[in-house]
Amino acid sequence: SSPKLKDNIYINNGINGLALESGTISSETIWDVTDTAYFLISDVAVGVSRTLTVNPGVVVKFENGGSLLVQGSLRVLGTASKPVYLTSRQDDTLMGDTNNDGAASYPAPGNWKRIEFQDSSDDNNSLIDHAIIRYGAGGIGCCTYYGAITLIGASPTVQNTTLNSSQYYAIRANLTSFPTLKSNTYTNNHINGLALQGGTISSNT
Repeated sequence: SSPKLKDNIYINNGINGLALESGTISSETIWDVTDTAYFLISDVAVGVSRTLTVNPGVVVKFENGGSLLVQGSLRVLGTASKPVYLTSRQDDTLMGDTNNDGAASYPAPGNWKRIEFQDSSDDNNSLIDHAIIRYGAGGIGCCTYYGAITLIGASPTVQNTTLNSSQYYAIRANLTSFPTLKSNTYTNNHINGLALQGGTISSNT
């Protein structure tokens, strides 16, 4: 579904926004609504050989513990004047009170999990540009720790982007991931950097 939304008012609903069901995106998809926030009810995956394009000025909010899993391509095309935000449902500074709880809650590091580029993702076509990614990298139990951007055998380009207030890592990658990182800002994350998982480098790298 790709509705056109313009000049609407969203108040006193359980969720004040465009709520998207969980599942796998199986066709070329563009998120371009700037009238309200996209709210991901649960995990959303971008299918193999498919592309999700997120246009300038779009706000994406995640349910607590939610993730965006990239098996195909993700193109986040913010601009300096209209960045794309990927944030917590409790972040009322963007598109108002999405979860309709008034002043009862505040965003916190780890509210949602991660944007994960998987081994099948298209490195050449995947780009995050001029985005602000905050309050992600939530973990599971004692021993599973994510990056707000997590890379599993994936090498996308991330540029002109701010990663802020991640519970664990700004970016976490395994040893077969080789991202291109340019002109990014890393602030208030538990680890402000490219965190590499332990293991053995088994080829010239």
